[in-house]
Amino acid sequence: MITAAEVSDIVGFAVTAHDEQFRCKFVDAKNGWLELELMEWTSRSAHDICSYAPDKRTAVPGVGDSASNLGAEVCAKVGDVAIIVDASNLAADSPALHRPVTDSPQVRVAKLVASRIP
Repeated sequence: MITAAEVSDIVGFAVTAHDEQFRCKFVDAKNGWLELELMEWTSRSAHDICSYAPDKRTAVPGVGDSASNLGAEVCAKVGDVAIIVDASNLAADSPALHRPVTDSPQVRVAKLVASRIP
């Protein structure tokens, strides 16, 4: 759904992709990572992740059918698919991590992946 080169461009430094069967980890040179996970929207896991701390989540317009941000995590819904992107373990010195939420690495990854889901 997204390549290591695309994620590298988004975060501003090289990452390598590691397929972990149920998610993909994009690892940086300092062993930090960004995780991407796709799952059925109706699954218990998606519900638990995407509905956690609803009063602290921020809506993110323009990503799939709906999306929200909590810290360094974005959860987006596209049809019956949940896209979960967690950038909480990326190298802290990435300038990309200091962008506004709507232009953050996790939102940009979620937006690109959402655009590729039919």
